[in-house]
Amino acid sequence: MNKTKIDKLINCIVNCDGENYIELITNLGLTKKDFEGQIHFSDKKYTRTCIAKEDNFELILLGWSKGQKTPIHNHDGHEGFVYALDGKIKEVRYHFNNKTKKFEKLGEAILNENEVAYAEKDIDGFHSIENISNKNILSLHLYKKPIEKCLVLINDELVSKTMAYDFVV
Repeated sequence: MNKTKIDKLINCIVNCDGENYIELITNLGLTKKDFEGQIHFSDKKYTRTCIAKEDNFELILLGWSKGQKTPIHNHDGHEGFVYALDGKIKEVRYHFNNKTKKFEKLGEAILNENEVAYAEKDIDGFHSIENISNKNILSLHLYKKPIEKCLVLINDELVSKTMAYDFVV
């Protein structure tokens, strides 16, 4: 793992605001090589590797096998950023209609390699993320406070899920 680039990124996370983080992460030129030894893929589900975690943030490397997708979920009101290290990611945003108890699609966006997406601090903000590349890919996720739990749509029911890592650096 390239500790110099990762340490610069962590220093910025601790001392900068969101705009500085977006500028730095796009200018660092992070690649898969920077995470050698920490890259994991599974045929069963996307993997979550904790790169760094403190009281006010967590930095997670996600490994996506071809076609893998998250269920619809929220981030419990925490601000976040997603950086596509390689490949293409599709994000679909949703609103939960309390009257109908159904999700309504708000829109979708494609995140290309070396692009950053921002997730607002919205307790009602739901989305899903999918690897739409024809290969295994990586994405780096920063949450401005560690996410301990979130709401996840499982079998047409919203359930509270305690978050966990598959690997920790």
